[in-house]
Amino acid sequence: MNVVMLEVVLSATVGVTAAAIGAWAVLRARRPPAARLELVDVSAADAQHDISRDSSIDQEIPEIVKLSGVGVGGFVTPALDIKLRNPGGQAAFVKRIELAVSEAVVLPVTRFPEGPTIHITASAIPSWNYDVELPVPTSSGPFKVAYDVSQVVPAWGVDRFRVRLYAHRKGRAILYRIRVRLLYNKGGRSVVSQPLTVALPSAPEIESPQEIHERLLEFQRDAESTRGSGRRWLSRLHPDLRASIEANLNHPEQAITRYLDEEETTLRMLVEIAMLPGTRDPGLTDAVEKAKLTLSHLPRIREELLEGS
Repeated sequence: MNVVMLEVVLSATVGVTAAAIGAWAVLRARRPPAARLELVDVSAADAQHDISRDSSIDQEIPEIVKLSGVGVGGFVTPALDIKLRNPGGQAAFVKRIELAVSEAVVLPVTRFPEGPTIHITASAIPSWNYDVELPVPTSSGPFKVAYDVSQVVPAWGVDRFRVRLYAHRKGRAILYRIRVRLLYNKGGRSVVSQPLTVALPSAPEIESPQEIHERLLEFQRDAESTRGSGRRWLSRLHPDLRASIEANLNHPEQAITRYLDEEETTLRMLVEIAMLPGTRDPGLTDAVEKAKLTLSHLPRIREELLEGS
């Protein structure tokens, strides 16, 4: 009798366990897999801002951004074009973006010697644009900028949005080396991009060796032709500008040497930062190639212009 009862109890226990396992399997099959966000690509692209139509931008746009404008009522700055994919069965809610800047450098402005002649030197449509200000670096040390966002990447779906960048800086290009981190859902889940180098407000314009050589030759001719009485026009200038021009014209070799030294320093800084591993702003690629070409010709320009001085 006891043996029979034991068999009955064991059979019932096994039956209950099997039923529980089956029910768990059914519930698990019905529950879609968790969200699994994938960062498909982060690239740099020009983003035209139109103040008249974009309510997300403060009307008090920094002056340097306005100066880089293209078109009426708009301006262009680099934007991070972010493409996401979610192969999971639940939506991914992107809540925050962090821009970790490992290096930031303000490129010096190479000042041409003043003289009588004045020189002016994917298929998916983005679902939203965010505007983020990057601080002007006070040193080359790393820093981080965080910004709250609200993006939903549907289950088994994709999303694309842009982060438009600007910095309060007038007259100089700033190179930023950035790594993007997106935080989504709960539990501190995140995805991180490869390093990306961008230039604000845009990639610097690099003069060709021929342009530099011709401008410096013109400066030399101006310095020679305006000696003595040919400089009466200087009296009409502001005292500070007059003193600077007189120093350049009286010592043209020193002015040319100073200019070439500063130009070489700036170009080498640009190449060094922009050539670090990772992706970069397409405009920087063109600027780096021009910078390397100009650097290779600076010794010849220096020799031709300063020979015998």
